[in-house]
Amino acid sequence: MSKEVNITLKTSLDDIPAEVAELLEVLVLKLAKELDNLKVVTNNIANSRSVSEYGHCLVDMESLRRGLYKIDNRVEDTMGILAAYQQHISGAPQQPSQEDLPVAEEIVANYD
Repeated sequence: MSKEVNITLKTSLDDIPAEVAELLEVLVLKLAKELDNLKVVTNNIANSRSVSEYGHCLVDMESLRRGLYKIDNRVEDTMGILAAYQQHISGAPQQPSQEDLPVAEEIVANYD
């Protein structure tokens, strides 16, 4: 699998909900495409005449999984954006994520 990177976008604070909605609209289209792919795979499996034809179905299913994985990541990204926006607007202190918390080795190293 290829290396993942973060992409930064700048926008006005007031535009964040509209930007998130736009990102989600793109995901709706991608999800519709993956649903179509799932229907094709399902049809191919149902109409396979021999076990050897399942190999192509397995390749298509793996491609489907990768597409859904990408969609899931984008949904998670939009959730993070919207949650940060909500916290900023409401003035609530931001809770540290699990990744922001120091690991035990860092705590011990800093304690000495």
